[in-house]
Amino acid sequence: MCEKLSEHYKIGNFSVGNLLREANNPEVEDCMMNARIVPLKITIGILMDAVAKSKFEMLLIDGFPRNMENLQGFLSNETVKNTVAIQGVLYLSCSEKVCTERVLKRAQAPKGDSPSSSALARKDDNLSILRKRFKSFEVETKEVITEFEMRKIPVFEIDSNRPVDDVFEGVIEMKCLNSSK
Repeated sequence: MCEKLSEHYKIGNFSVGNLLREANNPEVEDCMMNARIVPLKITIGILMDAVAKSKFEMLLIDGFPRNMENLQGFLSNETVKNTVAIQGVLYLSCSEKVCTERVLKRAQAPKGDSPSSSALARKDDNLSILRKRFKSFEVETKEVITEFEMRKIPVFEIDSNRPVDDVFEGVIEMKCLNSSK
């Protein structure tokens, strides 16, 4: 979804999961294969390196922060304080069933064939790890969404149980990224 939005709005997009996979770091791979949160210092270092190299003024950061430690560490990081202004949060809510179906379909698709595929194979796209990731989301990431709301940072929630093209159109209609066009 973020790739489609990035193309539509001509803005940058970073999938934190993909950035971490590309890092080729054994500690990161161990965390991902066991559905654990990657240590904050590693994640922020990799993410901010990508942000620094970006030519875009507006970015979608997909999949971060995952928990309150991520959020607090991100917000207190001096580089982040000096270079990042959070405009809002796009929260694509999805049932575990639909999410599982999509991820397993992505895992089976040849590289580049799935609408949500990336150039990287994802070793962590399997049922066991996906269940752990979903549980982690329910326990840890929803707390981050609540914190953004408490900080008066707009949270744009859209039901993403619908077909991907319908979700995309819903995000466009929501006008949560219109300041970029």
